[in-house]
Amino acid sequence: MSGTVAFGLAFLGQIQAQTTTSLAEQRTETIGGKQYLLTSHLSKKPENKTAATARGVLLGIFTYGFDHTQGKANLDSTINRIGKAEGWTVDRVTTGDGVTAAKLANYQVFFGDYISGWAKSSFPVAGRTALQDFVETSGKGMFIQHSSGDANTNDWTWFRTYAHPCHYNGEAGRNAASTGKIGVFKGYQTNPSGVGHPILEGIEWGGKDSTTWQSNELHTFDKNILDASITPVGWRGLLSLNAATCGTPNTCGIGYNYSNGAGGNWPVSWVFPLKKGTIGYFMEGHDLTTMTSMTQPIWDRYFKQSMYYLAGYDTVGVSTIANPSRHDAGGANSSYAIDASGVTFHPGAQPGVLITKAGNHIVSLYDVSGKQIRTERSRVSPIDYDFSSDLAGKHGVYVLRVAAPGVVRSQRFIF
Repeated sequence: MSGTVAFGLAFLGQIQAQTTTSLAEQRTETIGGKQYLLTSHLSKKPENKTAATARGVLLGIFTYGFDHTQGKANLDSTINRIGKAEGWTVDRVTTGDGVTAAKLANYQVFFGDYISGWAKSSFPVAGRTALQDFVETSGKGMFIQHSSGDANTNDWTWFRTYAHPCHYNGEAGRNAASTGKIGVFKGYQTNPSGVGHPILEGIEWGGKDSTTWQSNELHTFDKNILDASITPVGWRGLLSLNAATCGTPNTCGIGYNYSNGAGGNWPVSWVFPLKKGTIGYFMEGHDLTTMTSMTQPIWDRYFKQSMYYLAGYDTVGVSTIANPSRHDAGGANSSYAIDASGVTFHPGAQPGVLITKAGNHIVSLYDVSGKQIRTERSRVSPIDYDFSSDLAGKHGVYVLRVAAPGVVRSQRFIF
């Protein structure tokens, strides 16, 4: 296809493109030699609208077991601090009964803040169904924090099978009281590697990709998340324990050998897609020790970038494409908003169209007499068609017609 650029946008976790900016509310991707601006669903609170209609993070702060008083307050403070700086709406639900489809509809991320025992029958079935739909159907994100992953009962099958397939066995205890140190490195040393993942942008310590955690409460699971029988498709490790410091029992937890994982390392934070949505997990944070070891700026950056990532990035209906290869009459780079119909014509006298509508489509260029100049057929989307070369040096009125599933649109271009 001459003059055609095909690019896969959907959620950022599925994009294989060159990153040119830091992960935040917006980021620029270079795809097919052109730059596109992506905007996160985790948008800032709209002016003149109530918190109920704004978008942001919903913190789940309730428990059916042990209450991590210090850690829970720290994560509440962390997300609230980041939210104020980024302009997010951050709200809280303090009982399991408060987790409803209507409540969740107002947010992009549900953050499980130390909800110990929430896979038990005490957590209402309606809440379980709402969270499953929130992730899988609505395409939103759920973050599982420390004891929120302790689903060691069989009551909530979806959570144990898909959202958190490695099951909490117990605490490994505080690591090596005599030395109190655990080596932690960025990513995972064997494929699939998380190094280079957007959540890890800027996560470093004095220019290094590793640091030391001190006096942490680690968890043990029935299986390593990297066990081939449970590893989710698209899984990416973010932080892992260093086998050199966790190679024998009692060095990284009482009576537990953390080097028994695949590759000799033990991931402690990760992310993976789950149908339309995304799941994130972080084992540590029982109290303040992990934040202290990571340093608060890096801790905040990790959670900020995690929330943006879990919220999802795309262009449909929420962003603008800036195409530096085209110019308007004034010579400035043109930008145009994506049309909600899935068919977006290039602005001004630029003969072209961007199609974000899924399914088969036909794009045809005609002159004023109805003579067909060029036709393109495809089921690839999003896809951008540029007909400039077909009309180079010509004058007159031309019509670009698009037929896509459920939509037929035409646009005139005058030269």
